[in-house]
Amino acid sequence: MYRKQISRLLSFHTRHKKVVPIGSFIGGFAYDTYTLQRIDLWLDNLQMLGYLLLSASALMVIGMIEQDRLKKEYMVSRKEILFVILHFCLGGLLSAYTIYYFKSASISQSYVFVGLMILIWLMNEFKPKQISQLKILSLLHFFCSFTFITFFLPILTHRMNVWMFLLGGLISLVCTTGIWYVILRKDLFLFDDQGKEALVPPFSLFIFLLFLYSMNWIPPVPLSLIDIGIYRGVQRTDDGQYLVRYKQPGLIEFGKKDDRVFEYTEGDTVFCYTAIFAPTDMRQNIIHHWEFQNADKQWQTTDRIAYPMVGGRDGGWRGFSMKRQLQVGYWRINVLTEDNLVLGRVQLTLVKTEAKPTQFAVEMK
Repeated sequence: MYRKQISRLLSFHTRHKKVVPIGSFIGGFAYDTYTLQRIDLWLDNLQMLGYLLLSASALMVIGMIEQDRLKKEYMVSRKEILFVILHFCLGGLLSAYTIYYFKSASISQSYVFVGLMILIWLMNEFKPKQISQLKILSLLHFFCSFTFITFFLPILTHRMNVWMFLLGGLISLVCTTGIWYVILRKDLFLFDDQGKEALVPPFSLFIFLLFLYSMNWIPPVPLSLIDIGIYRGVQRTDDGQYLVRYKQPGLIEFGKKDDRVFEYTEGDTVFCYTAIFAPTDMRQNIIHHWEFQNADKQWQTTDRIAYPMVGGRDGGWRGFSMKRQLQVGYWRINVLTEDNLVLGRVQLTLVKTEAKPTQFAVEMK
């Protein structure tokens, strides 16, 4: 019975060879979309770790088969199935990356990552003849492991800084080197053409990711900004909730939930409210960086207001900053970590008006 199922699977793969890899990739992506919950849940992280280990094992076996180091017919005949497993696992890893990184309110920071992910995938589909599929999949595996480990380490250590990012990259490089050592053995360290083709791409990608990190183009996961708004009032109630107040939207102001276009009169106070998700027991100082656009269209810092945050709450740790005596014009408030990594940003336009609003909407946060 088992052999018949394997035979049918191989036959199906032969008939649909062009679509099976991307189909299994999408399958892994879709599976995680519906099963993953919170970034700090051990069950979810063990699932991701399982994907990493299974895909690494599949890479090593496929590589040994292609290098004629593994000649057992039982394994050689199932190489295509291993490719399907590998694509499924990589799809699962990338879906976790997408789910977790896109929970940030500033998803525009993730576009470079998404573009990089698509580029590597397209290289797998339309690779030059001199580049093997295995090398592209190895590079994709390094990218997936790096993105996973860099948010898994802060969950373990309750710390998030540049050292955690560097350590995550180094661990991923060691694992990738280990995979290729199993495939090529001592030939890897001869560093001939074969060794260079195996190791130079992941090391180059590591350097590029460091550059993206230094440019603030990588969201600081596992922290994520899940709510941000500009209000006329923010008040903490006795039961720990937050009441926010903003001008009552007009009939044509569909979807208006705050006062990002603020009708300002002398003496008004402007509040910036944020809710930030962080793993349980993680502590971090959050900074609201207020900037004003001057006459030369340059952003000028006016205030850096910090408050402590403790992780664990599903709806995120809530906090706010406020300012009085603002200049009319364009403002923005950047939400930063202790290391000045950008969690998100909100734009604020102050419009001079003579009469204060009389009708307000109130929401509970």
